[in-house]
Amino acid sequence: MLDDMPNRLLRYLSLLPLPPLLPRLASRPATLLLLALCSLSSACTLVRLREEAAAIDTATILVGTAQPARACVGPVQVLALDMDRWSGTSPSIPPVPHIAHHTRLFAPGGYELIVPKGRYTVLAFCDANNNLRHDAGEDAGWTDPAKPLAVSGDGVIIGNDITLAYKLLPTAWAGLQVPPSPFGTHSARAGAIATLDAPAFSAEQGVRGYWAPLSFYRELGGNIYFLEPYDPKRIPVLFIHGAAGSPQDWRDFFSRLDRSRYQAWFFYYPSGTSLEATSNLLYWKLYNLQAEYSFQQVVFTAHSMGGLVARDFLTRHATQLPFSIPLFVSLSTPWAGEPRAEAGVRNSPAAVPSWYDMRPEGPFLQGLFQRPLPDNTRYYLFFGHQGSPGLFRPNNDGAVTLESQLRTSAQDEARMTFGFNEDHTSILRSPAVFERYAAVLKNATGAQQDSAQGHLQVALVDAAGTPVMPGEALLQLEPEDAGSERGSERITLSVGRLSNARSLGPIPAGRYVARAFSYGYATDTPAQRIEVRAEQTLSLQFQLRPQGVLWGFIGTPTQAAQRTPAGYLRPADTTVNIRRITLNGAGVQRVITPTRKAPADSLELYLAGQDEAQGPYFSFIGLPAGDYELLIEAEGHAPSLTRHRVTPGQVSQNAMILLKRP
Repeated sequence: MLDDMPNRLLRYLSLLPLPPLLPRLASRPATLLLLALCSLSSACTLVRLREEAAAIDTATILVGTAQPARACVGPVQVLALDMDRWSGTSPSIPPVPHIAHHTRLFAPGGYELIVPKGRYTVLAFCDANNNLRHDAGEDAGWTDPAKPLAVSGDGVIIGNDITLAYKLLPTAWAGLQVPPSPFGTHSARAGAIATLDAPAFSAEQGVRGYWAPLSFYRELGGNIYFLEPYDPKRIPVLFIHGAAGSPQDWRDFFSRLDRSRYQAWFFYYPSGTSLEATSNLLYWKLYNLQAEYSFQQVVFTAHSMGGLVARDFLTRHATQLPFSIPLFVSLSTPWAGEPRAEAGVRNSPAAVPSWYDMRPEGPFLQGLFQRPLPDNTRYYLFFGHQGSPGLFRPNNDGAVTLESQLRTSAQDEARMTFGFNEDHTSILRSPAVFERYAAVLKNATGAQQDSAQGHLQVALVDAAGTPVMPGEALLQLEPEDAGSERGSERITLSVGRLSNARSLGPIPAGRYVARAFSYGYATDTPAQRIEVRAEQTLSLQFQLRPQGVLWGFIGTPTQAAQRTPAGYLRPADTTVNIRRITLNGAGVQRVITPTRKAPADSLELYLAGQDEAQGPYFSFIGLPAGDYELLIEAEGHAPSLTRHRVTPGQVSQNAMILLKRP
């Protein structure tokens, strides 16, 4: 029976939705294919995948930021400490908390940690000498060990922000040692600078991200990488690979890109993860990058399954971020899915999470075109037709059928559709394909880049003129020039997380109405009319005062397949009727009835000091400090009563409030 294993495995794999790299392996001897699939562990990949799938079903992502109170020299180590598991290296060394997961950031910023069910404290410290342990003089910070984060396995817990300051670790943590990474100084912080030849970007690691997404995520995370420092004068072009891919897939595109006008960014993620979870991760990474650099536009270029990730992001998240995506180009994307994914889900002893989303009749693909692309995004569809049709496989590009690439809904949204005599991988190496791509890129971005532009410098202060350092602040500019290049489109800039007096831009020259806003604060400075002039920097100042704010979102339990790395439990959809949300405490009682109409302008409502609830999202503004009870009543669900503490100047961020059946 064991002697027949390679042949049986080949027959089984013929039913599965293999990524483009693996069909080429299938043409070699069966033993090579078996080795390729089993190289990630001593057991077969499918056995490892089954183990990972079980772990993924009960995993939770801890998300937050590690920010310094002063300059932080060197990288930042972030650790999830399991407060229920302790271990010692020898009888003479006291036990220390078990490190459930850790990540390395090349500088302070956003982090993500993936952990199983349990109770956790998150520790972060500046590792000035890069020796993987906390030494005297290195700033550190942690969440309250007396109130560990209770992790139940439900998606994401956000808002675990840490301030790094000079202080000693608790005695019980003195022996903590961060395990070394096989990838050396690899960083999971958004904007890490790397090279395309980095070992983490190898084809082998790309395949591992497909078949072993959890172990990939634990070691490498998912991230947007730069190849050079950020340049505000050049437009970012974000490249998103497909199944079993890596940034190296874009080597030819990068070598031909006009780097005097554009800067290349690469989104690297475990492609076996569910696609919705991956687009959520992309949102978090772009959010952190925009908070740091305040860029105004990003071009999306995606190959194969990466196109599905990009479109899901564009239709669910793009309007939540203060920048535009003027162009989206997809190459060889399976818009109608892959029939073999359905067979894989039904017949496999363990399914790759992304197979669920690749099913033609599955909920992901069925809902993908129910939401339109942003109005200001031009979409172009590139496809290849150099494939090998057969009795059981219609016309294709060697991996994806033409029928799937040319789904009617995708063609209907495309400005133009371009076909090329290339296969699924050669489309990324073809000079003719890139020539067409370069023309589309210049046409969509040339006017914005060549327009006259200036900069703003924004300071946030209190009533005494002392700088205020909010956790996050935004500046909104509304054009007053009806005939300006931006028309009536608003510009929203991040003033920066825990920063002040930043230079923002470039911004198209013109007259604007400027307003600042930050959760946890009220703006006492009225809107300012300003004029941005080419090649000049204009200084602005806004006065803020702390106010109490409580916001959150409501959800219902989802299938275990959606609880994947970097995923989250989906907020309650329109089928859930949330009748009212009541807040009591500190001498206050407020009631909101959620609206199911078209979304109102949340920024306008916040600046006006109005409470709001739109669908599953709610926000209470201008609250006194104190303890509150929040009662949520929804049709068909038991009433939900939770308790929260509100402190003016701080935003009470919470894990999703889950409704339960009565």
